[in-house]
Amino acid sequence: MARPPNPYTKLPGRGLRKSTFAVSATRCRLWLAADHLLSVDFTVASEEYRRFYFRDIEAFIVRRTAQRQIWNWVLLGLALLTAGPLFAWFIAEQKKGAAWSFAGDNGGQLIAASVVLAFWLLLILINTLRGPTCRVHVRTAVQCEPLFSLGRLGVARKVLARIRPLIAAAQGAATPEEYAAAPWIGARSTLAGQPVRRAHAGLHLFVFGLLLLGAVLTGLIFALTHRALSAPGMLVTLGGFLACIIALMRMGGTDLPSHLRTLTKLALGYYILESIAGFIFTVIYTIQNQGKPVLTGLEIVDVPGFPATALTFAGLAAILGGLGLARAAGFFRQRAERGAP
Repeated sequence: MARPPNPYTKLPGRGLRKSTFAVSATRCRLWLAADHLLSVDFTVASEEYRRFYFRDIEAFIVRRTAQRQIWNWVLLGLALLTAGPLFAWFIAEQKKGAAWSFAGDNGGQLIAASVVLAFWLLLILINTLRGPTCRVHVRTAVQCEPLFSLGRLGVARKVLARIRPLIAAAQGAATPEEYAAAPWIGARSTLAGQPVRRAHAGLHLFVFGLLLLGAVLTGLIFALTHRALSAPGMLVTLGGFLACIIALMRMGGTDLPSHLRTLTKLALGYYILESIAGFIFTVIYTIQNQGKPVLTGLEIVDVPGFPATALTFAGLAAILGGLGLARAAGFFRQRAERGAP
């Protein structure tokens, strides 16, 4: 006998409902039916259901939160607490004059510290790329219930865009006057087309400017010294990587156009690839030069193939930085000319 089709469709997003007396974590999911939303809270031993019929829903209230930033700072603190002592131990051994080798004990310290740091930075990167956090409530005539599964702003927007036509079909489309008269609509409602907040002009100009500056420094230093790596270039790269992460954290829910969002993500991908390439050349150097310490990272300039790789990355940075700088400057100039609030 054929099984009847499932009347529910699982919506994106998942979360945890905070409960002081819960024996285990209460996970939350949201399901879509033909005429209602089904919110499911479940643990290992129980399930709880709440239905919100489209004809009864008055509003969805979305509030942006700082939870993503808080978790990033917590993860960064854990990275410093776990990887910091290992790096300090390695530096102390180098100051004693111990020769570093890829297979030695102090080489193992550096590798262990790098792996631990990379683990926490990967978690920070994943948390950042998932987008800004938010808190969503569904309001009816008799209740205002939180939807813990919609904890990310991007997921909440996707789900609400899917639900909005169903609510309009069940209730009929409201006029602008009815929206304006609703008590929960503020003076700066996004229904009128206003952005949640303005993108920071200087931050994105700084990100792409550092990309272009790093490319120019690499090319200039190679022309003068025939070496494609320098301490100023490494500092510019580090500053650009940090600025790129901050820009990604702050661009959610802003008026930044999609092409600048894409270019900022490409900039982060560039820095990740450049870091991986640098690590590979460091490993090659240590294998070829057993017993020689690696203190600053500049030792890899003479590894075969490094100059060509560095100049290739410099060319990519020049293209990405120049394009991003031109697009960002044009967007922010047009916004200023329009007199956007």
